Amino acid sequence: MKNTRHTEEEMQTLYADWQKSGMNKKAFCQQIGIPHATFFYWIKKLSSKEASSAPEFMELDIAPPFPNSEAVFLEIEYASGVRLKLYRQPEASWIKSLL
Repeated sequence: MKNTRHTEEEMQTLYADWQKSGMNKKAFCQQIGIPHATFFYWIKKLSSKEASSAPEFMELDIAPPFPNSEAVFLEIEYASGVRLKLYRQPEASWIKSLL
């Protein structure tokens, strides 16, 4: 195959096209005519860029405690679907222990 240089924009476009296609990586590479090793390298490179640009912490806007102790003070839903419900404001030392 011909050794062709692609811009980062082209890599991102092809990466997005592959995600939308529903095809496996190898079949997608065969369809568009690029070496699968090249495409795997792009995925690794783009994934590491996304991970390095993601914020480590996110600021939470927490409302003051509710007078009703049964009310949820803070609820965090993770991408995995797991939910963490706090019914009162936690101690700072407890939060620090989680980190």
